[in-house]
Amino acid sequence: MSVPQKRWLAQEMQKWQEEGWFPPDIAEKLQARYQLTEIRDDGTNRFLMSVYAMGALIVGMGVITFVAANWEAIPAAFKLAMLFAAMFTAHGLGFYFWKINGKAPRLGHALLLLGTLIFAANIGLIAQIFHIRGNWYNGFGASAVGALAAAYAFRSIPNGVFALICAFVYGLGLYEDHESIAHWMLLGIPLVFVPLVVWDKSVAFFTLVGITWVSYVVLAISHMNPSFTDGMSLFLIALQVVLIAGLVLGAWQKIDGYRLAGVVFALITLLMFFYLFGFRELAKDMYDSKKALTYGLSALALLLPLTAWPFYRKEAGTEHQKAVQLSLMGLIGLGMAVALLYLRAMSAENYVLFMSINNIASFVLGGVMLYIGYTGLRRGSFWFGLVYLFMIIGSRFFEYTEDLTLKAVVFILLGISLIIATFRFEKHLKAKQTKEVTT
Repeated sequence: MSVPQKRWLAQEMQKWQEEGWFPPDIAEKLQARYQLTEIRDDGTNRFLMSVYAMGALIVGMGVITFVAANWEAIPAAFKLAMLFAAMFTAHGLGFYFWKINGKAPRLGHALLLLGTLIFAANIGLIAQIFHIRGNWYNGFGASAVGALAAAYAFRSIPNGVFALICAFVYGLGLYEDHESIAHWMLLGIPLVFVPLVVWDKSVAFFTLVGITWVSYVVLAISHMNPSFTDGMSLFLIALQVVLIAGLVLGAWQKIDGYRLAGVVFALITLLMFFYLFGFRELAKDMYDSKKALTYGLSALALLLPLTAWPFYRKEAGTEHQKAVQLSLMGLIGLGMAVALLYLRAMSAENYVLFMSINNIASFVLGGVMLYIGYTGLRRGSFWFGLVYLFMIIGSRFFEYTEDLTLKAVVFILLGISLIIATFRFEKHLKAKQTKEVTT
């Protein structure tokens, strides 16, 4: 049973008990069977962690502001003592509340993050004390190293997130002065942060690392200044890497979230790609300057999905078959996207073919999302597929039709159809959930 269904069941059970026709012993058995109390605990835990982290950030800002306001009047030796005392106190108290005392682990985690923020501030302040000059991005590099050390030492994902942000900003600065060194960050980010993902089994952190790495790939492509086709090929290969990493981690650690995170991220990007290059003017602007490289990259990207096939076979027919089908759809979609670039390179003057395939791919993937949402009772997938299909129909109709009256009629019909489809889906969803509870 999915989390939304569990929430619905918990709410309905509360109403049934208030009405007096649902026995308490049955309610306890259902809560134990479907782990309904853990949903509330998870929500509370996430809320508390968010509040503590926000409080740590605010306190850190206050400390930095106070020190900055009185900086000139403080002796250098006292400055150093104060900076290191604040950092070690925050880390020490955080470790105590989290690991030793164990009564306030989330508060301890927030204090550990506060200690890392103080460490990052100390880098700039110590450089100011001793009049050390350097590039603006070096401080972010040092902060990334310290935060990463704290992340591994304390097994702290918030510290890992801070390290990832600092590393990305450091990479941005490197491209200003040392482009060749900055390219190595493409290899460094996965090597440094993926072990932390594996260690803590954090799907959210894996998603963030994937987004950061693909963003860095886009940055690297922009500095390489390739043709549009070659740049898009590199970008799609980067998506392949994230997707396959999610599949491998999911099969290895038996966590479906890895697979779904990689596939959803890749699918959203692909759907945007198909939608944009279904427009006539954008399809016309496509060009190709290095066919040999494009062919090689396209062939490589089309071969990459085959490496994940053993994982599909292992999971097929199990309780996770829906996730396997979704993953397979993502790989097929990525292969289709690269194949489109291959076709475009072969027929550089025939933009109509390229545009048509994009539109067909848009309808196919949008329809599949809609089908998965309807049959799998997933609101997100259903609504995304529905809105995406309506976007395509509306955009293409308005692009080729100039009659304002006809456009108005189509716009009204699309809106009414969207409301009716959503209403029918919600009715279908509620009926299915009620049937699951009663059977």
